[in-house]
Amino acid sequence: MLYIQMTTIIAMILTVFFSYDEYKKGTMKLRNFKTICVCEGIALLGLICLILT
Repeated sequence: MLYIQMTTIIAMILTVFFSYDEYKKGTMKLRNFKTICVCEGIALLGLICLILT
C-alpha cells in the first residue's frame, strides 16, 4: 500500500512541475495552472491523511 501512495505522490509532484514548465513557456493559462495546483494539493493532503491513519 505504501508503494502505491508514494508513487502517487511522486506523480503529483511531477504533474505540478511539468505544468509549471508549460506555464512559464506561455502555452498554459494562469487559470489552468492554478486549477491543477489546487487539485493536486487537495489530493496530496488526502493521501497524507490516509498515510497517517
